[in-house]
Amino acid sequence: MLEVKNRKFKTIFTGKWLRKRACIFMSLLLLSSLLSGCSHKKRQYPEDIAMSQGERIIAFIQNNDSAGLADLFSEYARNSFDLQKETADLINFIDGTVVSYGDVSRSSASMHFDHGKYRNIYYFYIEDVRTDSSKLYDIDYTFYISNNEEDIYNGLITIRVADRAKYTDGYGYSPDGIKRAGDGDFDI
Repeated sequence: MLEVKNRKFKTIFTGKWLRKRACIFMSLLLLSSLLSGCSHKKRQYPEDIAMSQGERIIAFIQNNDSAGLADLFSEYARNSFDLQKETADLINFIDGTVVSYGDVSRSSASMHFDHGKYRNIYYFYIEDVRTDSSKLYDIDYTFYISNNEEDIYNGLITIRVADRAKYTDGYGYSPDGIKRAGDGDFDI
C-alpha cells in the first residue's frame, strides 16, 4: 500500500480494479473482431471443386442445356474446340432423360508443383447414369485446376459419355458407343 497525503491507496494491479479493466479490454477486443469484417471462410480444396463439377454436368445434361455445359469448359477448350456443337451432340447421344446416377468418384489425379505454382488434373467418373428409356451410361470427365486464376486451362477439359450397351469384354466400347466433348488427349 502506498500512502499519499494521509490516504491509503492500493496498487493498481490488485483486486476488483484489475478484473474490471481486464473485462473491459476483453469486451472491446471481442467487439472489434466482430465488427472488423473478417470472417472465417471454408477453404475449398481443388479436388472438391473438381468433384462438384460432376453434379453440374448431370444438371446441364438433364436440362438439355448444351450452352451451360459448354461454359463449364476451360478457356483453352472453349477456344480450341466447337464446344457448342460437341456438347449438343453429347447430350443428344444420351437416349432419354437422366433419372438417376451413382456417386461422383475420382479415378485418378496428376499433380505437379513447380516454382511455387501447383497444377492438378483430376479424372472423375459417374457410373450408372440411368435414363427414363432404361438405358445405362457412364460419364467421365477431366478437370484442370491451378493456383493461377489466369491460367487458361482452369476448368473442364473433356467429358466422355459411354453407352454400356455398346461395351464388350475384351474389346471395350465400340466406336459408336462413346461420345466426347473437349480435348481427349490433354496432358500437362
